[in-house]
Amino acid sequence: MNQMNKFFQMNEINEKQYERGILNMYDIETSESINQAAEASVKAIFNQLNIGGNESYIIIQNQNDMIRKLEKQLKSTQEELRKANCKIVEMKLKKKQNEDSDLEVGDFND
Repeated sequence: MNQMNKFFQMNEINEKQYERGILNMYDIETSESINQAAEASVKAIFNQLNIGGNESYIIIQNQNDMIRKLEKQLKSTQEELRKANCKIVEMKLKKKQNEDSDLEVGDFND
C-alpha cells in the first residue's frame, strides 16, 4: 500500500509539472531495480489471482487493443497540437508583418 501511495504522489507531482518531480519520475521509471521490483510484483499478483493461460490471453489481448487505441489517440492529439503550434506561429508572423507595415505607412504620413 505504501508503494501505491508513492506512485500516486509521484503521479500528482508529474501532473503538476514540477521539474524535479518529472526528473525523479524519469529516474524511477528507468531504474533497473525499480523495474525488477515491479516485474516481481506483477508476477506475484498473477500468481495470487491464479489466472489460467486462456484467461491470460484474453487479458493480454484486451490490453493490446487498449494500447493500440490509446496510441492512435496520442498520435492524433500530437498531430492536432503540431497543427495548432503551426497556426500560432503563422498568426504571430502575420501580426508582426501587420505591425511592420503599419510602421511603414506611418513613416510616409509624417
